[in-house]
Amino acid sequence: MMLMIDSHVHSVFRSFEDFEALGIAGVTDVVSVAFYPVAPSSPTTLIDHFRHIVEAEPARFNGALVKFHPSIGVHPRCIPPKAKSVLDYMREIVDCCVAIGEVGLEAATDVEMDILREQLNLSKEEDLPVIVHTPKKEKRAVTTKILSVLKETGYYRVVIDHVNLENIDLVAGFDVYVGLTVQHGKLNPEILLKIVEKYVVSDPEKFLLNTDLGREPADLFSLPKAVQFLRVKGIDRDIIELISGKNASSLFRI
Repeated sequence: MMLMIDSHVHSVFRSFEDFEALGIAGVTDVVSVAFYPVAPSSPTTLIDHFRHIVEAEPARFNGALVKFHPSIGVHPRCIPPKAKSVLDYMREIVDCCVAIGEVGLEAATDVEMDILREQLNLSKEEDLPVIVHTPKKEKRAVTTKILSVLKETGYYRVVIDHVNLENIDLVAGFDVYVGLTVQHGKLNPEILLKIVEKYVVSDPEKFLLNTDLGREPADLFSLPKAVQFLRVKGIDRDIIELISGKNASSLFRI
């Protein structure tokens, strides 16, 4: 059976029936990442969100047709006051996660950059991959700052996510994985095909497909649709299998 791993979802916002449907459509695994939709008023807000992901979600997925893999992290839009206590809590429970995420930069403020550094250092200590968000606005400029922080920390077991034509030239030559999000408002199949033909075919072992399924309206089946679209367009089966499953399996050790 072909692996099909959605390497970036927000499972807490989707129903059990959604994941049953994804399993029927061929998705084998999901990596669920942390994100809170409003600015947390206290550290306990995020701590409880992390508990939800690592305690309640695995139990909820019992009997679902996809395997669940948790990831926790402080998203740049979700930095609470006294964030250090959240980072301390992460150290207590991160051993049950496959990654740190979703982290990254949004406006690239000093606070955001400090929190990103802390989480990269934690990931290095725990030997975990990091799922790094890039924003819609000022994507290229912010991506440049993310890469500078990676150089500073010296940790590259990282997925730079939501990459598009605006910043792919920056990350494709960098020693990181590249997350390609096939979803409304991100990559459509035609743009994905351009990226695959120009960048992926020459270095297919560094790219991952994902959907960013969460609380926004979304195409639930955009990952299996993208896989089939690439097949129809003549992309080599081995390349498709790498970017839709095998690379994520290797990175997240799942």
